[in-house]
Amino acid sequence: MEAPLNWRKDSFLVSTNHSNLEPDAINKALGSDVIWWAESLSGNQLRTMLQNSLCFGLYKILEAPDGQDQMLQIGLARLITDYVTFCYLTDVYVLDEYQGKGLGSFLMECVNEYSNSLPSLRGLMLVTSSEQAQKWYMKLLGAKELETRAGHPVKALLKERES
Repeated sequence: MEAPLNWRKDSFLVSTNHSNLEPDAINKALGSDVIWWAESLSGNQLRTMLQNSLCFGLYKILEAPDGQDQMLQIGLARLITDYVTFCYLTDVYVLDEYQGKGLGSFLMECVNEYSNSLPSLRGLMLVTSSEQAQKWYMKLLGAKELETRAGHPVKALLKERES
């Protein structure tokens, strides 16, 4: 992976810089209703997950009079990728108090810009059970429901962990 990427919009930042990630904030979100499909992880599991993903952190920039601005993590989009042909988008969230401000769209614009920069990308995949989210991803990413690929019918399969 090349140097971290950054995008700024008003007092908000999206960055792929791993050193900006706030693992405690991410884990709190994983264990909350904002990421209802996930659960919080142990420290080691969380570190491994983040280190093996391209994370687009969403931050509120708290400007300080002394110029030592602080950042508060308020969202995330995580790509599981080989950085060449395939990306899987997961764990997308914006904290409730920051929703409705266009920040989720800003986050997806950044993910879309990055994925479009991969010349050999075959696809960016995501899974959602929400009709509203499906329409949102279709609008922002140009995603479509997968029925065929290169003229062949396809089915998405999922193997879940056995209890």
